Amino acid sequence: MTPELRTEKLGLVAEPPLMKQFRVLVDGMLPRLDFPELLLEVFGCQERWVRQGHLRRGPPGLRPG
Repeated sequence: MTPELRTEKLGLVAEPPLMKQFRVLVDGMLPRLDFPELLLEVFGCQERWVRQGHLRRGPPGLRPG
């Protein structure tokens, strides 16, 4: 017999007491991210990689054309 999938909503669970301190600690470890600047940098690298041929010489299944 196959068990049935239960799809009822889960109830809210109380947040552990140390979660706020944990969030502050983790936020202090992570660098600030300027997302638009990151995108411009990644797109700039891609153009350079294509010009230098790195993206054209990939594995056969990933080569363009």
